[in-house]
Formats: sequence, C-alpha cells, structure tokens
Amino acid sequence: MIDVSRPVGALIKEAGLTQKEVCARTGIHPATLSRWVRGERKVPAGAYATIYNECEREILKNGKKKRS
Repeated sequence: MIDVSRPVGALIKEAGLTQKEVCARTGIHPATLSRWVRGERKVPAGAYATIYNECEREILKNGKKKRS
C-alpha cells in the first residue's frame, strides 16, 4: 500500500534521487515536479504512485532501510 502522507520531496530525498533523475525516469516535466515538491500544486494520485514506485525501487535497489 502506498503511504500518501509523505510529501513528494521527502520521497525523492529518501531515495537519494535528484528531481532531474525522477523526471527522466518518470517522464514528468521538471517544472511540474518542482511545483509539487514546493507544495504549490497538489500531486495527482497517478503521478504520486509513479513517483512513489520509482523511489521505492531505488531504495530497495540500494538496500536503504525504509522509514516507517
């Protein structure tokens, strides 16, 4: 289950990714992601799931421990 309470910026930081890397991997426009990270716009559910999955994949790949 996806924990939607975590801000997008926190997911990206925890995964050790840059916004540029997330954009390249997900196809999200950099300006759009930046607005979501800054909290200027709400993240659509589908986009949040895409970012979440990519960040979780990176965390598991690098053996980083997930925060609860």
